[in-house]
Amino acid sequence: MNIHASLLPKYRGAAPISRAILNGDDASGVTIMVIEEALDAGAILLQKKVPISLSMTAGELSAQLSEEGAQLLIKTLEELQRSELRPIPQDETLVSWAPRFTREMSPISWDRPALEIHNKIRAMNPWPIANAIFRGEKINILRSMPRTCSELSQTLPGTLLKIFGNGISIQCGQGTVLDILEVQRASKGRVSGREFASGARLRAGEVLS
Repeated sequence: MNIHASLLPKYRGAAPISRAILNGDDASGVTIMVIEEALDAGAILLQKKVPISLSMTAGELSAQLSEEGAQLLIKTLEELQRSELRPIPQDETLVSWAPRFTREMSPISWDRPALEIHNKIRAMNPWPIANAIFRGEKINILRSMPRTCSELSQTLPGTLLKIFGNGISIQCGQGTVLDILEVQRASKGRVSGREFASGARLRAGEVLS
């Protein structure tokens, strides 16, 4: 048997957790399946669905699915011992794939909608970490949250709109706005968006390219 971190046949492959978050799914899960020679293609024994909150990172979802998978494996073994399980073949017409992430995927394009950028940031946390260039320096972006309102203006995507509470608001594509809540500069510790803005003496109107 094998434990796979998705609701098969969705997201076969190496990065099912990160792909689910990148695609903005509101749920993931774990599957206990029979091992076959083809990748993640074995018959399904048991599955458990797990919700994904809008703030959840890939690392946090991975930790939760590890716990759920362990419990589900115990349940699978118990039901197999009692001959209560029958393997269910996967529906090949519903197969989707989850290829591994690479570092080349990390740079943020601020001209994309805020929700899309947000999903990328949390999908790449803890690896390979989404990043942006600011004053010639790569800045890792660790946590964010899209604003529900849009700011329809001619402001260039990537422009700092304001500093608030514990973060900074950045103009994104299609009139959307993303709050940056946690960042990390090279060889520095993690700080809030506001702490980053204070340390770098950011001002509204400055651009993160």
